[in-house]
Amino acid sequence: MRKHGLIEKSLYLVLSLSLALGLGMVGCAAPAEEGPARTEAEVIEWDWASMYTPAISTNYQQEKHFVDTINLLADGRLVITFYDAGEIIGPLEQFDAVGQRIIDAGGGWGGFWAGKNSAFPYLGDSPFLFSFADWMIWTEQAGGLEIARDLYGKYNLLYMPFGATLPESGFHTSTPIRTLADVKGMTLRTSSAATKYILEQLGAKVVNIAGPELYTAVEKGLVDGMEWNTPDNDFNMGFAEITDSWTQPHLGGQTGTALESTMNPDSFNELSENLQNIIEIA
Repeated sequence: MRKHGLIEKSLYLVLSLSLALGLGMVGCAAPAEEGPARTEAEVIEWDWASMYTPAISTNYQQEKHFVDTINLLADGRLVITFYDAGEIIGPLEQFDAVGQRIIDAGGGWGGFWAGKNSAFPYLGDSPFLFSFADWMIWTEQAGGLEIARDLYGKYNLLYMPFGATLPESGFHTSTPIRTLADVKGMTLRTSSAATKYILEQLGAKVVNIAGPELYTAVEKGLVDGMEWNTPDNDFNMGFAEITDSWTQPHLGGQTGTALESTMNPDSFNELSENLQNIIEIA
């Protein structure tokens, strides 16, 4: 093995620190349960299912970057195969698939799991409260990671945050929303529990449709309008092509969103301590 010089060591230290601070929200590894640990010589293969597609640019790129970084740092000892939404499971099937170890891990967002537990949306959907920076600070320095892992752990999932997004866009509709009264009678798509509550008080019917299915749902008139993500993601999804109006601000006040991954605890605990640390750092 080639010896590193002083300059190379310094650069390596700076790079390592930058990865820890800039690429993810680093927390303490989940305590490994007793069981058969794999040796460093084994090549471990994971299947990872995303809830996003390349068209959902910001979320997809952050998640893909997270997985690519793990693969890079693992240097062939852990090989994660990344699948886009719908390639191996449906976008909203990920929660159960990871918990049952049908797949090893996947990326998503807490608001999708409101039907499992009403606490989940607060980990990804905080109306009029957290910015993306607030999410990171809360997770790292105010006990947020421990709270999230306790909640997800009840469903045999290990919570692993990997990023955040900026304030969400408003509703895209064919009929303009100029006043709150205009919402009454409309069928609108949102996955935000807080936004759902607000819309229902205004007389709207609310449905939750997975991101990859939204374009078709709007185009065919199955819904009168929808909100999805940040303006750039909405544009890349093509919603401006099939709707005439864009209502701002977001009716649910989603000022920042935490992006998450979940991992099967058995898959994670079978890794060596070194590989577990690599995932945490990434």
